[in-house]
Order: sequence, then C-alpha cells, then structure tokens
Amino acid sequence: MSRTILARSCGRGKDPALTRKTTYTIYIQYCNHRPMVKSVNAAHILVNKEDDAKKIMDRLEKGEDFEALAKRFSKCPSGKKGGNLGWFGKGDMVREFDEACFNGKKGDVIGPVKTEFGYHVILIKDQK
Repeated sequence: MSRTILARSCGRGKDPALTRKTTYTIYIQYCNHRPMVKSVNAAHILVNKEDDAKKIMDRLEKGEDFEALAKRFSKCPSGKKGGNLGWFGKGDMVREFDEACFNGKKGDVIGPVKTEFGYHVILIKDQK
C-alpha cells in the first residue's frame, strides 16, 4: 500500500486527489496500524522443487500438521525439530526469507518462497 501511495505522490499514476499532505497522512495511518516487527519466531519446510512446496501448502490448507510435514519432507536439519528456527532478527536470514517473515503476521503460512537453498514453506509462529 505505501509504495502505491508514494508512487502516486511522486508523479507516477498522477492522482490529483492525492496531495503530499494527504499522502503523508495516509502513510502515517498505515504505519500506525502495522507495528514494526523486530524479531520473528518461525518454522519452515525446505524442499528442492517449487511443485513440492505447493503440494505441502495444499496439505496444510487441508488441515495437516505443519510440524509433522516438516519432519517428513524438509531437507533442512531443522526438519527434525518440526522445522522450528526459533527467534531471529531482521537481516539474520537470506533476503527473500527475511522479507517473507517480516512482511507477514503471526499465524501466516507463506510460500513457496524461493531462496538459494530451495523452496520454503514458512509458518510465522510469533512476532515481537
């Protein structure tokens, strides 16, 4: 949302109703409703193929247990712990993974997220 508003106020997609003051007010309201996340507690399932990650997402949507799927399918050593990564701060993970975790919210299951390691299905367990 903020990028769209800022793009409009900078001249792209010129919207006469959006003055700089209006844009700033809307942006501040948006930021106030979305508190800054400093750390995330997440779990993930890492697989080699995007199709495998999509199949896992489908299974999760049908109600299968994330931890059980991580133990069965994840190629990451964290899979043995149900995919649990514990708490980490912004910048501690590779960029794509980091962005997914810090742009989501508690309880979200996000994926597939492609990184240099493969495709991730991410569960955001908590944020602070």
